Amino acid sequence: MGGKTGEVCIKPIGIIRSPYRSRKTAPKQGFLADDVSYVDLSPEYELGIQGIVVGDILDLVYWMDRADRDNLFNDEKKKGIFATRGPDRPNPMGITPVEVLDVAGNTLKVKYLDALDGSPVLDIRHSLFDSFGGVKGKKF
Repeated sequence: MGGKTGEVCIKPIGIIRSPYRSRKTAPKQGFLADDVSYVDLSPEYELGIQGIVVGDILDLVYWMDRADRDNLFNDEKKKGIFATRGPDRPNPMGITPVEVLDVAGNTLKVKYLDALDGSPVLDIRHSLFDSFGGVKGKKF
């Protein structure tokens, strides 16, 4: 884009199956609940999860498709949305560390995911976190 503002096209790679049907039932942060969720990748991306094993910590990037994209201020916190971790934002991408419980075909079974059921998956990255207590090589 060369420093110019323009349109970005992102293609979802899968879908999330979680127990959370609405924002009221989802935890504020994924680590606050250990409910099981599933990340179903489109079959053409199955090769991309080879090497992921039980116990891995992954950063799951997903689209918060039910967010208010026009809201720029959090009235409850009295802060602009970029000073918060809330879901309502112009480009509502969620980024949550999850722990892998199982890998089967093109599906990851995970815990600590805060995404709503049916949310599109944008990316999966191996996390900098080696656990929910520290960054690889350092503790908080």
